Amino acid sequence: MRLIIAVAIVITQLCCSCIAFGQGVPEPGISIGDLPPPDQRNELPLFGELAPSDSQDSKTLVMENQMGQMRRLHDAQSFGYEASHSSSDCMANYSESCCEQRDWYAGAAVVFAKPHFKESFQISTLNLATGTQSLIPFSYDYSPTPRVWFGVRSGQTGLRVSYWDFDQEGDSSNRAADASNIYGAHVVSTIFPANIFALQPGQSLIANDSLETRIINVYGTIDGCSQGINFTGAVGLRYAKLVQSYDAVVASNNIVLNQPSFIISQLRWDREFSGVGPSLAFDARKRLGGSSISAVVNGGGALMFGEKSLNRSVFNDQSPQPSPPFLNLEKADEVVGMGELGFGLEWSGRTGRGNELRFRGMYEGQLWAEAGAPTLGFLGFQGFALQAELRR
Repeated sequence: MRLIIAVAIVITQLCCSCIAFGQGVPEPGISIGDLPPPDQRNELPLFGELAPSDSQDSKTLVMENQMGQMRRLHDAQSFGYEASHSSSDCMANYSESCCEQRDWYAGAAVVFAKPHFKESFQISTLNLATGTQSLIPFSYDYSPTPRVWFGVRSGQTGLRVSYWDFDQEGDSSNRAADASNIYGAHVVSTIFPANIFALQPGQSLIANDSLETRIINVYGTIDGCSQGINFTGAVGLRYAKLVQSYDAVVASNNIVLNQPSFIISQLRWDREFSGVGPSLAFDARKRLGGSSISAVVNGGGALMFGEKSLNRSVFNDQSPQPSPPFLNLEKADEVVGMGELGFGLEWSGRTGRGNELRFRGMYEGQLWAEAGAPTLGFLGFQGFALQAELRR
């Protein structure tokens, strides 16, 4: 029995040493005054050092008291009672970034975004010699767009507001019909399609389109850290607005006779959606070694409930069965799903006043379900973001 108790004492002392026994903290209910001074915590006698005693019960009692004291210290250290209350203990167990506490932060980004449309096209071309019809899609360049945000924190929780706006015009099309090619513009909605064509030499089809989106997020946030990975979770509300417009005309271009151009036919449509819904987001970063560079990944999603309006007008519709000249759908209930994902690198450092400054380069993608063009295809954005953030 004495041998078993002695072995248990040795194992317990070794375990306590491995968990930084000298920095142990008491469990709730044990006061600092109940513990031996720090310089004596590692000086408890081992079995071979027990003071001689005429009573076997006295030896057993001493060993049991020592084991009980070590057990209480070990449990207190395991529970990490002070880890969430002391920044010094946090710094001892994690990295500096895991323990960072800032009252507020603000940032701005330039997002070079390019929209993508699924199964949507701007105009069509028909080669009379081969009988091949080709669809020419909407085309946009990578355009700089602004994104800003501001947040406040109290402990691990906080509030963040962000804003992003995309407002760009697509590439125009200007195609002149000839003996081999004719060009058309179309709205291929399910019920009332409409079509106009540049059919003869001397006619041109000119098409323009634009796209505007706006997103405002209001999030409650919570910060945490595990295995050196900083993460922020967010839940809240998102407001989103989308406006698309399209305008195509077929005009004469009889330059030989020096006649002014005039409109032969015209097709216009615009579509607007706006809504509010629940949204989730996350952001995680992991410092690469001991450098100031971190790998970053973030993402989120939202369900938007709102209203959609669609207006289409056509002059001189050239469909086999011409549609009514005006078609309107006003404030119809609509739901749009959204999702986004991004990854990149971040550099962080401190200013002369001790504030934290972060720079990020990100590759990002965003998807709007059932939100692209009158055909109700998918709309997506992809591109690169350069952003700066100040924390203090």
